[in-house]
Formats: sequence, C-alpha cells, structure tokens
Amino acid sequence: MPRYGWLLVVLIVASAFGVYQLKHAVWRARVELRQTEAAIAKETWDVRRLEADLAFLTRPTRLADLAGRVGMRPATVERVVEARQIGRRRALELARTVVPVELVSGGRVELRFKPPVTFVLDAGEGR
Repeated sequence: MPRYGWLLVVLIVASAFGVYQLKHAVWRARVELRQTEAAIAKETWDVRRLEADLAFLTRPTRLADLAGRVGMRPATVERVVEARQIGRRRALELARTVVPVELVSGGRVELRFKPPVTFVLDAGEGR
C-alpha cells in the first residue's frame, strides 16, 4: 500500500492545483465580464447622448432660424428647375477647379474653367 500512497498524494496535489487554476480562471473571466459590462454601459450612454445631441441640432425651428441668419429662404415654384435644365454636373464641378500654371516668363497664374451655359429657366414653361 505504500506504493499507492505516493500516487494518491500526487493525484491529490494535482487535483488541488487544477481546482486552483480553474478558480483563478473563473475570477479572471468575472473581472473581464465586469470590464466589458462597464464598457457597454459607457457606449450605451454615449449613443444616447449623441442621439440627444442630434435631436437638438436638427430641430426644424433651430434649422429655420439658422437658415434665416445666413440669408437662405424656402424654395419657391419659380426657383425649382428640372435636372436637365441645370446642365452637366461634371462641367459645373470643373468650373470650381482652379489650376495653377507657371508661365515661361516665370509668372504664375490660376486658370479657371468656364462651364458651357445650358441653363434654361423659364418659370412659366410646363406649369
């Protein structure tokens, strides 16, 4: 029986070590769970705060007040046009482009492209 006694002691020590390792792993998992729950709570609060900010900033009365301050006014029937009346979008975007050019003489100039005139604004047409 003494031979099996040592084996039994080794098995008991190994079991105790395994239980300790398991207990420590569970403790680490609980700590990680608490940290994750705290992060989720913070993100939830941030989302609620951002939604409140968005609701405040996009209030129609506020937007109307700001639009009035910068001189914007509601669109009228006379100002609404069809897309084909505006012209080619690419040409309009190109008109905003400034191309710096260095001349042979050493001077520098900025070239701007002029879009072709394609606007037809007849307010009474088709209405």
